[in-house]
Amino acid sequence: MPSRDHHVLMTLRLERWSKPKILRNWEIERGLAARRAVPSRRLHLLRWMAARWR
Repeated sequence: MPSRDHHVLMTLRLERWSKPKILRNWEIERGLAARRAVPSRRLHLLRWMAARWR
């Protein structure tokens, strides 16, 4: 049977991960990384859509 300390630790860990600030920071980081890495891919997608709908 897990100790109370372990339970508290797990709850704190869950709480830390579910904090919206951290989630928002992670989303921003991911968005910046994607924006840095994917301009050509987005351009390709736009070209593909234009060719498809023409």
